[in-house]
Amino acid sequence: MARVRYPIVMERGSTSSGLHVPDLLGCVAIAEIKSDVCQLIREAIELYIETLEN
Repeated sequence: MARVRYPIVMERGSTSSGLHVPDLLGCVAIAEIKSDVCQLIREAIELYIETLEN
């Protein structure tokens, strides 16, 4: 299966960072640590795609 890439938007708050995928409505991740939020958005994208396929 071909790997698809999506643009990701980062927003930083005073105590946390958030990422969202504009092409995948509602696909978001929020965490205090940047590496954590990056991992969470990868997982969120995977789950989003799995949900669409089922």
